[in-house]
Amino acid sequence: MPDSCSTDQQSRSRGRSRPGLGFIMLLSLALGACVSQKSRLEQNIGDNIRYETGAEGQAGVVADTLPSSMIRIETGHQHAFKQPPVVYVFSTGQKFEEVTGYHAHRVAGLSTPAGLFLSPQESVQLQRTLTHELSHVLLRQWVGTYRFHRTPVWFREGLATWAAAGGGAESVTVEQARRVLRTEPSFMPNLKEGTFLQKGATHWNMSHHMFYRQASLFIGFLADNYPGQWSVLLDKVHQGSDFELAFTTSFDTSIETLWVSFLESLG
Repeated sequence: MPDSCSTDQQSRSRGRSRPGLGFIMLLSLALGACVSQKSRLEQNIGDNIRYETGAEGQAGVVADTLPSSMIRIETGHQHAFKQPPVVYVFSTGQKFEEVTGYHAHRVAGLSTPAGLFLSPQESVQLQRTLTHELSHVLLRQWVGTYRFHRTPVWFREGLATWAAAGGGAESVTVEQARRVLRTEPSFMPNLKEGTFLQKGATHWNMSHHMFYRQASLFIGFLADNYPGQWSVLLDKVHQGSDFELAFTTSFDTSIETLWVSFLESLG
């Protein structure tokens, strides 16, 4: 699930190089332009769901899931969507690739500030991908594409997985992630993200699902144990503050100390 893309299986994300920030931003702009071109997909459910002919069932699942998923994400972010997202649902990998430039067998979902694109997938996974990607949509609506990609990967993906109740890390259970965190090297949360080198799963030499699950556990630790400071951080991040400054002025403890406390809490 690199950056604003989701994979529905760990195998989808392997063997694929990580694009640079410049490429990602150009892709985001291109996808944003696609959102306004409604003729790309023939069918619709209301104003916010467009789908390719043949994806009627999947579009129905999205229609049923979207309201509650939006509420879940708004609750997790403690901020509302600035505008209702448009969801594009595909029945064929060919059409998905034509519109997004990504192979459907590798990418389950892509987000833009205006909405998101879902590749063909079964219903349960579709709901999980939708909810996870909605987190990216909401954050991007508040901070824009550039600031979104300067926010550390562990935070934006951990937040999305945590807010989506594990959506995005389905193949790795909480206990599996806890066991690895207790016994093996894992990622280290950073406050700055490089322009070209982003510290995601590949950087830490672990699967995307393991990385996102671990990051979501750390997010949950912060939210549960420091609710006031967590709320301040969320507000500053959504207002577009530099992440490092937002974090250091929200918590009276360094991120290194918080990380050690988190690891100790795992037993």
